Amino acid sequence: MLKSMSRLLQSVVILCGVLVGIPSELRGDWSSAGTLNIPPHPYSFLAATPDGNLLAATFNSEPAGGRTRNLPALLIRNPMSNNPEVVELSRMSFEPLRGYGGIASDSSGAYYVSADTGSGETSFVCRFLSDGSLDRSFASGGFLRVNRRLQGIDIIGDYLLIAVEWGEIMVCDANTGMMINRLMPGRAATSPVYVRDIAVDPKSLRVFGVSQGGLVTWGGGMPWRPNSYTFRQLTPFERQPRAGEGVSVDPIKRTVLFTHSPGNNLLEVHGSGRVETYNVPTAQSDAQLSDSILSFDGSTLFISDLEGRKVHVMRRDVDAVIKRMDAQLEAAQARASTGSGATITESAPAPTWHRSYTDAMEKARNENRPMIIYFRSEQIPRCKEVEEKILLTNGFNSRVDRAICVFENVDQDRLLAYRFGVYRVPHIVFLDPRGGTIAEYRYDIDSEQVFTAMESLSSLGGGQ
Repeated sequence: MLKSMSRLLQSVVILCGVLVGIPSELRGDWSSAGTLNIPPHPYSFLAATPDGNLLAATFNSEPAGGRTRNLPALLIRNPMSNNPEVVELSRMSFEPLRGYGGIASDSSGAYYVSADTGSGETSFVCRFLSDGSLDRSFASGGFLRVNRRLQGIDIIGDYLLIAVEWGEIMVCDANTGMMINRLMPGRAATSPVYVRDIAVDPKSLRVFGVSQGGLVTWGGGMPWRPNSYTFRQLTPFERQPRAGEGVSVDPIKRTVLFTHSPGNNLLEVHGSGRVETYNVPTAQSDAQLSDSILSFDGSTLFISDLEGRKVHVMRRDVDAVIKRMDAQLEAAQARASTGSGATITESAPAPTWHRSYTDAMEKARNENRPMIIYFRSEQIPRCKEVEEKILLTNGFNSRVDRAICVFENVDQDRLLAYRFGVYRVPHIVFLDPRGGTIAEYRYDIDSEQVFTAMESLSSLGGGQ
């Protein structure tokens, strides 16, 4: 019975924790909310900072033979206000049809930019501190060069992932720039894949890449063990490689977002393979939409427009989306429940609570064990109530069984919480050994619901 229950859960949760069988009423969540009131720039790639602001890279869209331009990397403060503030962080010179290949932030507020100059000899990645100064302790004097053209970048924990000319992903230490390894190169049939941008899903550690108007993925692996990844193409390629293609992950709907250029459409890919198309009416029909990034509360999506020199805004009722997604998880859990209950001992030992998510994920993957991740804040009294009534009780200890438990303080790392879709704490997430979401509980957390979900954990994963 335990094996059949595990198979049922696995049939419900696939890819990056994306649910199959999403009902049709989820369609149409995004609607237009205008554009940001900011100065015009050829905006390309976007990223979020730990304090909820935006980072934006730019691109020299001059035609071949045109002028070399000194392009800025920008910080957009208070992006959800009526008058966001745009701060220039740094400038670099790029020839026509060249520019930044990607931008990302780590949990300390330091940010990284990749520069695609069109030449492997001169392309680089550099790290800037949160005050905008170049971190010269990174790589060689602040610049990482590997004699390859460098494209999109993303960060998970202390791992910096870089899309390298073209279908390979390089993994580096985010603090030092030291190369750790490379992921296996991606292939479409017998041809290399021209990946422009990448995004990492922190739950499954799956890496998504956008390439020639299509979506690809590396799955089943871990950044610290790159050769464990396998490559797969998710949607068809539709054109030749184009600069400025971006990809991002929506952690609430567990979908992947990328733009379709030229045009004014945003594509959303579900784990079932279904693709939804959203029109961005504030963009021209032949726009060069590039990247997208969610706001910290999950309600707003920002979409960069390279040729239009603006950032478009889409909004949704995030509470309604969360309610529907939670209902899907609860239904899946109910179908998989054996109803057998756990044996409660009078004094069960407390589990070890890990403080590093990536270390805990490595342990869970190595030992094929499920995970419980608890997000909390010292500033929220409800967190202490959840701890006293649920997490620090014998009822929890008796049911925790084989799960790896992770304690995440959002006061210290808001960025990981944001990338998990955690917009209010306390928040508890249950993951299967592959990073699929089993259950999620937010703020008003009921102990019986948590304990019921925990009783299924022993069926997930093998033994050591």
